[in-house]
Amino acid sequence: MKSTIGLLLSTALIAFGLAACGSGDSAGGSGAGATAPAPEEVIAPDAEVKAGLKRLRRTAAQIAADPGSDAAKAAVTQLEPAWMPVEGTVLKNAKDEYLLIEEALGLLEKGAEGDAARAALGAKTMADAANAYLKKFPGS
Repeated sequence: MKSTIGLLLSTALIAFGLAACGSGDSAGGSGAGATAPAPEEVIAPDAEVKAGLKRLRRTAAQIAADPGSDAAKAAVTQLEPAWMPVEGTVLKNAKDEYLLIEEALGLLEKGAEGDAARAALGAKTMADAANAYLKKFPGS
């Protein structure tokens, strides 16, 4: 009798444990365990990278043209949405340019707050890094 109860308890615990382990959605669905890949892990098509880098250059130039203005503050909010979809590809292909773009983003944030020197340096760093990437990967 004791062995039967022990066997039933063991079976119940194993079943409960398996059910608990299977509650996440490993297929990337909307289950509690699902997570989207980090932006650095996403590889974008070349055309998307080219468009994103061009958008970053234009936005950086807008911030540098009028640091501290409402237009600069609005423009700085457009940097991350342009960068996030392409940063994984840039990181994979050209780590130096990736690091320069990350540095430029920080400088441009300060520039949008009114630091003209950082805005100018951020815009130049962004343009140089984007141009260098596009030169290395002209198909982008």
